[in-house]
Amino acid sequence: MKSIITEELRLRKRAYEYAIKYNNNAEAARRYHTSRQQIQR
Repeated sequence: MKSIITEELRLRKRAYEYAIKYNNNAEAARRYHTSRQQIQR
């Protein structure tokens, strides 16, 4: 886990914006090294 909360939130924001842009949660999860369920939330 990241040590700085805002850094983690920024990463999560980029991940879900990518998922919305390309309409693909799984691809965004692989790109940002996180689970698909986390992006889906």
